[in-house]
Amino acid sequence: APAAAPEKPAAAPKPAAKAIPTPAATCKDAKFTWRIGAPATRPNQTVTWADKFKELIEQRTNCELSILIFQGAVLGTNRQMIEQVRLGTLEVTMQASDVSELHAPYGAVDLPFIIRDRAHVVAVLDGPIGTKLNEDMIKAKGVRSLGYGELGWRHITNSVRPISTPDDLKGMKIRVPESKLRLRTFEIFGASPVAMAFSELYTALQQRVADGQENPLSTVWAGSFFEVQKYLSLTNHLYTPVYPLINERIFQRLPPERQKLVLDTAQEVAVWHRQESVKADAELVQKLRDKGMQINEAKAADFQQQASKVWAEFAAPIGQDLIDAIVKTR
Repeated sequence: APAAAPEKPAAAPKPAAKAIPTPAATCKDAKFTWRIGAPATRPNQTVTWADKFKELIEQRTNCELSILIFQGAVLGTNRQMIEQVRLGTLEVTMQASDVSELHAPYGAVDLPFIIRDRAHVVAVLDGPIGTKLNEDMIKAKGVRSLGYGELGWRHITNSVRPISTPDDLKGMKIRVPESKLRLRTFEIFGASPVAMAFSELYTALQQRVADGQENPLSTVWAGSFFEVQKYLSLTNHLYTPVYPLINERIFQRLPPERQKLVLDTAQEVAVWHRQESVKADAELVQKLRDKGMQINEAKAADFQQQASKVWAEFAAPIGQDLIDAIVKTR
């Protein structure tokens, strides 16, 4: 039988990338300028943190510290921006799961189902565990996290069928971030995961290079994935923070009172960011349903069973003690 004609003509390729436009500076004659590289575009939550931080820090330093936001991965992929921050050729980057590729212990937070609820993640990352993770990363890699914001609970979308159990993922090409941990998680769940930069994701879904992807609702909405994905399966398989990562040498160039102001402001932005995310999440399921997505609740217990295999496999690189400490944190 002849192959069925595609429903829509293939999308025209995007025009070749132009020279990177520098965002307009809102501060003239700043003593310090920090560029923030974000992997996505507004209203994605990696950018909303940066926008709020810029607004407050420029105001509070009287423009002594100027912030330039480069959104949409114009400075490189997640991996490339992390490397630029490590080397000090970029001041700050907004990152999520990819931070574990820089400092493996951060992968503990990225283990499927390890985070029970939002109160748990606050106790972990704003408590002694988060402090130690950050101090160790500063020592080992010369990179500091300015606290954490929220990307949110991750779910699976695809263009093939609803996902209720891991069996439904068999043979499905699911895009994951460039993280060994996430790649293995989805292999263990039964999918055929494809690792790629976030900036390539929409086109990959549109051209069916990938059947599906996993991200928080806010990312599905901000990225308009509802245009190229029919099914949304609520799995809550893990919680993803947003980490603003800064080169430590660059941070130390600020006078001590400015360092304190940056840390205090970053913490204030983080709390605001998490609250905004909670508010948005409550409305997003209905908004995505209104856009035509078919939404179902997955069977969490079936995924949790598979998750224990991921924990066992990554106990060595992450550290079993750290995993135990997170589980015990109340």
